[in-house]
Amino acid sequence: MKNVIPFAGAALALAFALPGLPAAAEEAEPATGGTWHDLTWTLEDHTLIVSGEGELAAETDRLGRITAAPDWSTHADEIYDIILTDGITGIGSRALAGYPHLQQITLPASLTDLSPYALSDNPELSAIDGIGNVETFHFACLSGTAYIAEHPFIIRDGRLYYAEGTDLNVPEGVTEIMPFAFGNLTGETYLTYADGRFGAVPVTVMLPEGVEIIHDNAFAFCAGLTEIELPDSVTSIGAHAFYDCVRLQSLTLGENVESVGEQALFNCKSLEVLTVSNPETVLSEEAYGLCYNWERAIEARHNDEGPRRMSDAQYEKALADLAADPYCLDTELAAFAVHFPETKPYSGISFSSTLLGISDPANLYTAGTIRGYADSTAQRFAEQNALAFEPIEPPLPGDVNLDGVVDIMDVIRLNRYLLGAQTLTQRERMAADFDTNDHIDETDSLSILRYVVGMR
Repeated sequence: MKNVIPFAGAALALAFALPGLPAAAEEAEPATGGTWHDLTWTLEDHTLIVSGEGELAAETDRLGRITAAPDWSTHADEIYDIILTDGITGIGSRALAGYPHLQQITLPASLTDLSPYALSDNPELSAIDGIGNVETFHFACLSGTAYIAEHPFIIRDGRLYYAEGTDLNVPEGVTEIMPFAFGNLTGETYLTYADGRFGAVPVTVMLPEGVEIIHDNAFAFCAGLTEIELPDSVTSIGAHAFYDCVRLQSLTLGENVESVGEQALFNCKSLEVLTVSNPETVLSEEAYGLCYNWERAIEARHNDEGPRRMSDAQYEKALADLAADPYCLDTELAAFAVHFPETKPYSGISFSSTLLGISDPANLYTAGTIRGYADSTAQRFAEQNALAFEPIEPPLPGDVNLDGVVDIMDVIRLNRYLLGAQTLTQRERMAADFDTNDHIDETDSLSILRYVVGMR
């Protein structure tokens, strides 16, 4: 039998377990209440009402682990309905998770943020009034609820805010994929753990034509994501958009993609081929690579005492601690902890085989192959980052319709484009620039015509 273990952000759920709760009450209890920090609460007839201002949150340590849950949680199995009044702005990590009989919750207009696992593991929760006011949906904030089982996509005004389930064919009409929209792919549905290794249930995401923007962090930490098809309509991919999607195997950036944000494909270590179809696509710093800068992780755990201030022994121990931490983003990724000369030189450090599992960590500062046009931004990015580059064969000059021959039909297509009656793809525009001066005009049309009739 396989043990199921959450991955990445989902691993944090283990740290957010609520205190033990009593068995379900058979009858409604008398009214009770109290205060929790700046919030006031009452519980009567199975309805919890919470009033006040600010975020409704549990107490956590600096690693995000819950040290004290809201005091009404001792009545969790008596609560069927929750009403949050105006003034409450968000729900913290697992602050309202694990209520076995909760059926509905009312969110005020002031509440715009649901933190990771905020309402997760509420199996009977089917009604969420006021969810239309929420602007930020973090990792798996609705996982394990009847609501998300009935509403696998949360979409407003063409923006996809949240997606969960096994059918991940995004509906037509979506134009933007919002931050953390697919954060649920970190969860137990998609990951298993056996024989000391992670395994992923293959997940394919289909985005419809019309999606233009993939925002920062849209697919970040999605361990289950193995394949995604980006439509030609996509124009920009935000920072960390596919960060740590360690099972993503291939990706093609269409001809209209103008920019790829910082670390957008960072540590996509299964990505063998990245195809960049637009020769002018801007690939930001560390947009693609296997490397991970653990300096930040070490500083976060050691009060900003980074590797540069540590002795070699202290640095090795810090790395070993990361590798052993069950809440690390990826225990496999811990083996990549020493790839980076920019964090600290390797000399004088003896890394254990159990930590690395490899003979030469420096050799892992690599990634797959980038495919793109010669002399393109993709080639420059590959050269700057010591990545393999494979050129895409350019189209036949003059073959505007890309049918393999240059004939009068190409002249007609180009003329229609010049008249504004036709659009051309990036590859078609490359073919149309017959005189290769980076400008498409009537001269190209005339040159192609002369070529067709044998005058050139």
